[in-house]
Amino acid sequence: MDLIPSDVPMRSGPCHCRLCLAPDDRRGWDRGDHALAEHIRDWGWHLVMIQASATPAWTFTVGMSHTLGVAEAVMFGLSDATMGGALNNLGASVRAGRPLRYDEPRSEIFEGHPAFLKPVDPSWNHELFGYAHWLYGEHPPMVQVVWSDLQDRFPWDDGFDPTFAARQPELWNPIPDSWPRIDDSTPPHFLWQDSHSTVCITDPLVAGDTHPVLLVVHEEDDTWQALSDEDPEGMPSLRIDLSDLLDRDPTLLDLQDLPAGWMAERSEIGRDWVRRSGLPE
Repeated sequence: MDLIPSDVPMRSGPCHCRLCLAPDDRRGWDRGDHALAEHIRDWGWHLVMIQASATPAWTFTVGMSHTLGVAEAVMFGLSDATMGGALNNLGASVRAGRPLRYDEPRSEIFEGHPAFLKPVDPSWNHELFGYAHWLYGEHPPMVQVVWSDLQDRFPWDDGFDPTFAARQPELWNPIPDSWPRIDDSTPPHFLWQDSHSTVCITDPLVAGDTHPVLLVVHEEDDTWQALSDEDPEGMPSLRIDLSDLLDRDPTLLDLQDLPAGWMAERSEIGRDWVRRSGLPE
């Protein structure tokens, strides 16, 4: 389709993402990468959903630049279903011919409430959008979908409900020093949105999806183990993509900050993780 004119930065020429430059070369791809490509092919974009931890949850698109030639979009602080639906509504609106424009109220994103688009300062890219960089080989332009409080006031309005402020960081401003950072020496999988490239050790019960992960070990050499509660003696060690485990059990995201040399246990899915320094004997 023709590119839609927009006030927001757009792709000015051909797309040079992985899907365009080498569509048949999928060496090293895992299931998550194939799913991303299939979603972009079938629907136009993929949604990356990051669970809340030290930061609010966020969801962002990957593929809108490839399909529509426009910026990718991100939202914070609402449920996965709400953010995913809102971003899909935005993409459908662009596909129908409405351009992206900053600081223009949009009623089609949320039913009954306005939203605004704001430019994302590039200082946030490394911290938030690793999977977009994986697809494009560079960080594409991003816009933040900003939602209102219950009185339709926005963060820049007088009287905005302060209880919502912490759920929606202002990405149009440079990243603050207080934001939890991903250290440059930390492997990409620590972002957990890049878990498609991380392999961990497990046992046949977890690999076969007959037992849940109840013990997670982060070795000193940065190797990860995700194990059941069964005695491992006599069972072979198997390698599995971290992304496969996260697809099955998103509660594992609670351990994204587990330091090397630590372990965490729980009695069943849904129970709190008990963390402690040291490794299993």
